[in-house]
This record gives sequence, C-alpha cells and structure tokens, in this order.
Amino acid sequence: MGGTHRCRHGWGFLLVTVVSMLFTASTTPTTTGAVVLGTWLLKIIVVFLVLVLIRDLEFYSHAAFFVTLLMTLIVVLVTEAYGVMTSRVTYLSA
Repeated sequence: MGGTHRCRHGWGFLLVTVVSMLFTASTTPTTTGAVVLGTWLLKIIVVFLVLVLIRDLEFYSHAAFFVTLLMTLIVVLVTEAYGVMTSRVTYLSA
C-alpha cells in the first residue's frame, strides 16, 4: 500500500505538466512554453526542497534513492521527448 501512495506523487508531477498544457492549449505557443517551463522550474524547486529536508534522515538507502531518481528522470524525459517527436502538429505558412 505504501508503494501505491508514493506512485501517486510521481503521477502528480506529470499531471501538473499535462494540466498546464491543456490550460494553455488555446493560447499562443509562447505562452504555453512559458507556462510549461514555469511549472517545470517549480517542480525542480519542490524536488530540491524535499531532498534538502530528507538529506540527513536514515530511513532510506541514499544509493538506491539516487539510482531510482535517476532512472525515473531518464524514463520521463525519453517518454516526453517521444511524445513531442511523434505528435502531429499542423504547420501553416503565413
């Protein structure tokens, strides 16, 4: 049950990106990019704060946590890059 709870937090981070993109879908690409970049920066700050808060705690393996975090970041980046590369975008010349 604890693993399921932790999984929800990871999906929450992805959901923030999806919601921000849906929220700005009817705006200009510049606005959408700025909002997505802003939410990305906010997520990085949250992760950094959590890492600082749990730095001295000993209830987890630091090496296992690092490997898990690194692998998760790689999977998320590859998945998002694949989604961007395979999406169909209408291009209109002015």
